Amino acid sequence: METKTENLCNLARQLKLTGAGGAMNDLLINAQQKQISYLDFAFELLNAEIEHRNRQNLTKRLRNAKLPADHDLGMWQENHLSGISRQQLTQLRECILVYGLLITPKIVEF
Repeated sequence: METKTENLCNLARQLKLTGAGGAMNDLLINAQQKQISYLDFAFELLNAEIEHRNRQNLTKRLRNAKLPADHDLGMWQENHLSGISRQQLTQLRECILVYGLLITPKIVEF
């Protein structure tokens, strides 16, 4: 006989809420221990689903982009006819560095 938790996880999977279904056990344990409200539990459950979907979406986009595993602006060949100049490349590096410092929490290395 399935427990209510297992039934709830199965219902989430049937609704294609795989992120919520996967996080259900941890969220239920946390809710019981901290005695959080239904509203807070629902928020955490839906937040887990959104984070899961965002990770899946990013993974799918990176896979579909077919970017090389090792890419570096230092390997750029500027002798292409329609390529960019060294000055433009330097400006691009500065933009990436500023973006990395302002937006992402990790340090961008060149």
